[in-house]
Amino acid sequence: MNELQRIDAAAAKARQLQQYDQAAQLYADAVKRWPDNTNLHYNFAYHARLAGWYTQAIGSYQQALAMGISEPEEVANNIAVIYSDHLLQPDQAFAALEQALKLNPNYLPALHNMAHWHEEAGNKQQAEHYFREVIKREPGHAGAHARLADVCSVASSDDPLVVALERFAQAPQLDLNTRADVCYGLGKLLNGCGAYDKAWQAYQQANELNKQLLPAWNAAGFADLVTQLKQHLTPEWLATQQSHVDFAPVFVCGMFRSGSTLAEQILAAHPQVTAGGELDFFARQWQSVLAQSRSVADVIQSFTPAHTADLANSYQQFVGERFGSQVLQQDQPIYLTDKRPDNFLLLGFIKAVFPKAKIIHTTRNPLDNCLSVYFTRLGKLMGYANDIEHTAEYLAQQNELMAHWQQLFGESMFTLHYDDLIADTESSVRELLAFLDLPWNDNCLAFHKLRNPVKTASVWQVRQPLYSSSSGRWKNYREQLPESVKQHFGEN
Repeated sequence: MNELQRIDAAAAKARQLQQYDQAAQLYADAVKRWPDNTNLHYNFAYHARLAGWYTQAIGSYQQALAMGISEPEEVANNIAVIYSDHLLQPDQAFAALEQALKLNPNYLPALHNMAHWHEEAGNKQQAEHYFREVIKREPGHAGAHARLADVCSVASSDDPLVVALERFAQAPQLDLNTRADVCYGLGKLLNGCGAYDKAWQAYQQANELNKQLLPAWNAAGFADLVTQLKQHLTPEWLATQQSHVDFAPVFVCGMFRSGSTLAEQILAAHPQVTAGGELDFFARQWQSVLAQSRSVADVIQSFTPAHTADLANSYQQFVGERFGSQVLQQDQPIYLTDKRPDNFLLLGFIKAVFPKAKIIHTTRNPLDNCLSVYFTRLGKLMGYANDIEHTAEYLAQQNELMAHWQQLFGESMFTLHYDDLIADTESSVRELLAFLDLPWNDNCLAFHKLRNPVKTASVWQVRQPLYSSSSGRWKNYREQLPESVKQHFGEN
């Protein structure tokens, strides 16, 4: 084994242990020693992205392109992903995708990502066009059929797209991940055309497939986490930890599929609000600290005012680099929203870092909420979502924790009820703006006209005026919902 092979092996081991900083540094050092090695530039860029070194990753990818790396369309596509998913710079992402397709017009990942770019931008016709371009080049591309279902609707269950997805759903040669996507897409189409029995069957299959890909949900561990947070994050703890920072971001959180994207989109239509989207800052910090501690109690007890000061500085640098210094200025009320639903777990720490932060808690009918979660493919950390009974338990425990935060933070929290927003939009929006001391702006009622990128499962719901079809949707599945779930929330 030569020296470069040893570096590859060491980096692979570090990557397997999720020590991405270490893996990236191995290649950073190697690039300094062998600057003319194109593959080293590529490998550094790949691992730099995993480590969160996004600017360095782009620079190294661009260097690899300048050096004439083979299959340059793949590199340009990788650059687009970083701009889109991490740096939240959609224009640069679009330019990189155009470059990839200019290099190779038939490169399927770039065509697929171009469709996804248009999807996030709210360009439904263009998104459909690019998904169909993928299918034209590869008719058996099950993933493109599944994504096409996200941007289409059908009139009946015998539509050709439904038939194709049903065929893919039973194809044993497809990997589990693709089959799960297919079944979620199939369920979406069948639900939309009123074939509720078939839709439920498709969603059941989707969730059973997804379960096989994810770690088993630790319901007892989550319940213990909620208990420890309530027990240790007290007024006395906050009094010793709170910083003196005036910066006051707005944190939008709650259950997934409860209207948090809608809330942020309404606020984004206001000229004094910058929408941050789903920022991963606090989640990354939490995972990093927790990995070095034995328990949640240890994390809380080891917290110091120095930690809160460091986090405040790091967060402000983080958002300043992404959204500009204007979001940090205190002489004019320009709010930054940080919309990550599972930040509800971290509100005690967030309020220690930013005592003046505002919190918007989104809620909706619990059965509608549980059903919407079950019908959506969420990330690997949301293992509860593949079992609707686990989802109901999770929501109940979340409500307990939110009641605890309400006791601690009182007037700095606002609950936005999705169903109230649907029933009386203007009154709900006026209350929301008043909570933030923002003047009324008619644009907030025309939020669906915005063309800012939206990166959540609600991408199409926030591109249209408010509709009532999602309120009470659980009644379409009254027979399929487990009795335990209905009884959990007093419905039968």
